[in-house]
Amino acid sequence: MALDLNKESRISYFSVSNVAMVFAYIIFVPLMAFIAQYYSIESLLLVLVAMLAAVIPLYLSVLLRNKKILKNEFSLVQKHEKIS
Repeated sequence: MALDLNKESRISYFSVSNVAMVFAYIIFVPLMAFIAQYYSIESLLLVLVAMLAAVIPLYLSVLLRNKKILKNEFSLVQKHEKIS
């Protein structure tokens, strides 16, 4: 998990993450401009809504899995504390 990283690892992770975001925007923004220019702004909005509709369930599934993992880890810590 990100909380377990030391300071140097966190700095390198976020610097690489920032570079990756720049490359994503270099590809994403011109692609969206192309769709808006050659098709229509309505097509662009439909594409954005479709992307959002695809990302939201993925995001929620990651949150639920993370919550389940954290809950399991917390119960293991509590069991360990009761034994000690």
